[in-house]
Amino acid sequence: MASREWMIVKSTLDRLVNDAVAKVATVTGVPVAVSEVEDVSNFESVLKNSAPAVLYQLMRLNPSPRAPRYEAVFNVGVKTTDDAGNYNLALMLGELQELFKQESRFTLHDYSEAGLETAEYGAMMVTDADVNPQQFDKQSGIRTIGCKAAVLCHGG
Repeated sequence: MASREWMIVKSTLDRLVNDAVAKVATVTGVPVAVSEVEDVSNFESVLKNSAPAVLYQLMRLNPSPRAPRYEAVFNVGVKTTDDAGNYNLALMLGELQELFKQESRFTLHDYSEAGLETAEYGAMMVTDADVNPQQFDKQSGIRTIGCKAAVLCHGG
């Protein structure tokens, strides 16, 4: 895996998820936090907080079969608390399922420099999106969508 391509795909995923948070918040009617799983200090505080949250993690970016073609594997999901029946969880997850459904296509940009959009570096298409079993973290319900995406990325 080339680090430049990782940064391009990761920063695009960061931007997509952060843009989706506002849409997810309209479903709940309350502010929604966001955290990347690997951001340990923020992730722990989001889990301890009672506010709903969107969680995500880019897990792998592997050549498929070789650069500039890659396969990306990532999870994106939601966390709720005090959600009897998991109704908010289901509504929030539905918004993310709409964004990250199979055959969704996204243009790749490098947003790592102060969040500014740069030149186009390729494209990503979701090829598989399955809802994973619900997980619990004490009082929270967590549900994620496991996504695979075909990526065509040139590192610039």
